[in-house]
Amino acid sequence: MRSVFHPLALAIACLFTAPLMAAEAAKPAVHAAKPVKVLASLPITYGLAEVLLKGTDVQLERAAPANLPGSRQVSYFTGRGAPALGSLAQDADAAIG
Repeated sequence: MRSVFHPLALAIACLFTAPLMAAEAAKPAVHAAKPVKVLASLPITYGLAEVLLKGTDVQLERAAPANLPGSRQVSYFTGRGAPALGSLAQDADAAIG
């Protein structure tokens, strides 16, 4: 009697686990991977990165305002721009000068 229940239990288990495993494998496709986020501080590096990253999934963001010259960025980032830079850097994957 025991030998009859063992294959039957195995067959029932396979009926339930196969659809569950297929549903589990489909979950990563539902949640798309978040894009890579790159920070650029200087206007020239932002422009160059924008051209190089065109057509990719990489998200490019300015670390400093566009009208701020490179010579003023050190004082901006150590002063009033420090909190903004900190929050941008938390989510960034890379940074270019």
